[in-house]
Formats: sequence, C-alpha cells, structure tokens
Amino acid sequence: MDISRILQSRVNRKTRLGKPFSVFQDSFSECHEAARSILDGEISSFTNLLERSVIITMVTAIEVYYKDVLDGIFR
Repeated sequence: MDISRILQSRVNRKTRLGKPFSVFQDSFSECHEAARSILDGEISSFTNLLERSVIITMVTAIEVYYKDVLDGIFR
C-alpha cells in the first residue's frame, strides 16, 4: 500500500468537495471541445489516440462525480 498515493487522493478529493458538478462540467466541456474538433476535421493527426483519451477522460469524470456525490451524502 502506497501511503503517499492515499494521502494525495485525499488532498485531491478535498479540493473537489462542495462542487462536484462544477468539476464534472469542466471536464465534460473540455472533452466536448476535443470531440467537436475531431468531427470538424480541425485535428488530423493522432485522432485515434485523442478519441480514446476523450472516452477515458469522460468515464473518469463520471466516476469522480459519483464518488464525490456519494461521499457528500454519507458525510
């Protein structure tokens, strides 16, 4: 078990508390802009990598949002 990783996770969570939707909205809008750029043809290189990254980032943002909301409910 890596204690420094656990402590960093707690610090990260404290910075997000109280505004989980705002944090989610920021991540979503960045992913939306990236996806729009791909669809509009503004980005021609590394599109496969960017597409995968957008999906992974959105799934992570959703997970973090629900974790923060549940954490707020149980506190």
